Amino acid sequence: MKNSFMKALLTAGVLSAASLAPALTSPALAEADNSVEQFISLNRSIVVEEEFVRLGDIFSGLEDQADTPIGRAPKAGTTVQLEARWLATLARNYGVDWSPSSRLEYAEVKRDSIRLERSELLDMVKMAFQTRGEQADLEISLEEPQDSLHIPRVADAKAGIVGLERNADSNRFRARLVYPDNGSPLVRMELSGRAYEMVEVPVVNKRVNRSDIITESDIAWESQRLDRLHADTVTDAERMFGKSPRRTLRAGSSLRGNDLVEPILVTKNSGVTIRYRNANMHLTVSGRALEEGTDGAVIRVMNTKSNQVIEAVVEDTGLVSVGGHNTAMLN
Repeated sequence: MKNSFMKALLTAGVLSAASLAPALTSPALAEADNSVEQFISLNRSIVVEEEFVRLGDIFSGLEDQADTPIGRAPKAGTTVQLEARWLATLARNYGVDWSPSSRLEYAEVKRDSIRLERSELLDMVKMAFQTRGEQADLEISLEEPQDSLHIPRVADAKAGIVGLERNADSNRFRARLVYPDNGSPLVRMELSGRAYEMVEVPVVNKRVNRSDIITESDIAWESQRLDRLHADTVTDAERMFGKSPRRTLRAGSSLRGNDLVEPILVTKNSGVTIRYRNANMHLTVSGRALEEGTDGAVIRVMNTKSNQVIEAVVEDTGLVSVGGHNTAMLN
């Protein structure tokens, strides 16, 4: 890169010097040189904003020749070093009264640039989708990711995304990065990648055991890719409240419809309160559940005083009730 740039500059210098030779030897110019003594110095650290390097970028103190282009600038964000021998040849070819003080003298030319981070590119593509009417939150990925991109700096200019197209079946998209985004772009770069629709899904925010009852405080929301969700993934948190999972859940787990069951209010072999109640009487005795049961389930329980086994309806955690035909078994 350095050699090709220096060769291009040197070639431009030779051609331009040859074409300017008559003017350099004209009496009028010679007279101007005698009346005004120019002090020429080397600019050792040069930052170029334009597409071309000019003679005045290299040397300070020039008058008429300062705007003379001598070659293309380096790529945006890159720096080239101009050595003493090359600089001396350039000065001689253009008739510039300057020579290096030593063979170690040099100058550096850098093309001023804007650095676009990869995250900025992704945000620009996402904004382009929103501009064209996409309402969904999208996860954008680039097929050729790069940490950053250097583009030439142009005053008051912005980069833009044009030609955005997306295949809804494959989620693939194509677009072009242009800079500046108006007028004649200096940079045109093809971009391709995938855009996945994201949805908010309720997940448990802690470990939830099979016997636990899910409440609102157990729920958090997480953004997940729509294409990775099952058809029956629960997206409405209300469906989860008051239910228990069929299996133990880790924090961050989403649920499918068949993962939810009515909570177990009475576990097998656990102590229960057996209640009999009618308009005139309210009796309770202690018992032991011979089966597990959910709300409203009919299970077998044993009166621990009489060892009588009866059927009872689960009403709440550790509480079952019996009808009038079982009154004698409560004794």
